[in-house]
Amino acid sequence: LHKPSDSTKKHLEKMKVLVENESGEYKAMYYIASGIYNINLSAHVLAKRDYDQALHYLKKSKTDSLIAQAYSGIGALNKNTGDYGKAIQYLFKAQKIYRKTGDKRGIAVVNGSLGQIYQQRNEIEPAKEYLAVALEAMKHNKSHFAYMNAAHTLANIHGMAGEFDKALAIDDA
Repeated sequence: LHKPSDSTKKHLEKMKVLVENESGEYKAMYYIASGIYNINLSAHVLAKRDYDQALHYLKKSKTDSLIAQAYSGIGALNKNTGDYGKAIQYLFKAQKIYRKTGDKRGIAVVNGSLGQIYQQRNEIEPAKEYLAVALEAMKHNKSHFAYMNAAHTLANIHGMAGEFDKALAIDDA
């Protein structure tokens, strides 16, 4: 049986060759992309290795955006594996950088993840607060995944509380 090729995997293979003789920042970009890919495959051990490598290459770097992406990825990885304490630590590190740089996408992604974690921990008020920050950050681009993910999570929280009017009104703001 012929299996369709995975374009992301092919892209990563090419990217790895291209960054071989480049600076640490480029190598970190590769490992961050590979970490995202491996998280999506639920290959958590490989994703951890990738993010550890990214941080290794970023030790001497002043490239805040890459450092924040690595922290955010490690936070997402730990969220997915249920280590919420560690996830929160890394997401707060990323959040600090994203706030400093004004990266709205990063702010939305990190706060959306924090909202999901607090929802899972049944800490509803902090979950709502983080999700509201995520929605506010991406209100200019409601079709972005970070906005839709935060809206979906917040709607679930309202629905579980029987607040159906609030759940339906999320996108009206």
